[in-house]
Amino acid sequence: MIQKTLQKELLSFFVLLFPIIELVLLGLNHAVFFIIGLSAVMFALNFSSLFSNLLKFIPAINLVLFASIFVVHLTSGVNSVAVMGCLLVMTVWAALVLDLVFAATFSLLCMLLLSALNDFTQLAQNAVLVFSLFALASFVRFRIGRLERAGPKHTEEDMFACRNARQFEQDLSHYFALHQRYQMNCVLLVIDVELPRKMNLTKERTLLQVLVSIWKSRIRSTDVLYKLSDRRFACLVTATNRDGAQILLNDLKKATQDYQLPEGLNPEVYISLHDCAEQNSEKSWLDKSYQD
Repeated sequence: MIQKTLQKELLSFFVLLFPIIELVLLGLNHAVFFIIGLSAVMFALNFSSLFSNLLKFIPAINLVLFASIFVVHLTSGVNSVAVMGCLLVMTVWAALVLDLVFAATFSLLCMLLLSALNDFTQLAQNAVLVFSLFALASFVRFRIGRLERAGPKHTEEDMFACRNARQFEQDLSHYFALHQRYQMNCVLLVIDVELPRKMNLTKERTLLQVLVSIWKSRIRSTDVLYKLSDRRFACLVTATNRDGAQILLNDLKKATQDYQLPEGLNPEVYISLHDCAEQNSEKSWLDKSYQD
């Protein structure tokens, strides 16, 4: 896993470097091609999925071309061999490590870079600029995708399948603002769990996971469960008044008591209710969730 991450980071560095080099080599007088390239990037980002069937063949074809050119350049000098070898390795890297669209665009970039290095035509040089921008945009898209996948991990308690205290404070602030502006009511349930003494960490974690699953089976899909500390949880019951939340509170207590747990593992569960409409400020409502 670490090796793959390192490969991605190294390749990302090269892809960021290529457009900068090309802009320096081609000069800043290619403003019109810069605009065309930027337009191509926007088009590619919006419609790249339409061309995925075509793009998937480009890395394989391009690898064959690079391998052939690499052999031809073996007798052309050390610098040419180094350039061809570098492009070949990075293209293989792109095809194996990164996603389909990124690998295909990177292969196109390498092929057009080769054209520019050999001074085939001015058109090829301009195309290099266009696809350099395309590759840079693909890199940004790839990085955004990684951040989006990593994002939920900072708001979720994966072990307990509920949200964490950080997300709780953000959501509580959001629902308090809704109440202030639209009088949309929200009730906070704070759940404290008292476990039997002399329980090891494994059993404690397992028991808490069971309790969480019981509670999640009783709340609505619009309500959210949070883990605030080791043995304290909270539930934001949205669009509900005190009477409706009290019914849920009683249901949670009864469901916990009725669940058949092994002898000696029966926890004590205490649930308190705090109505948003009864609070003077967001801070006072938040403080209710952390009071002993």
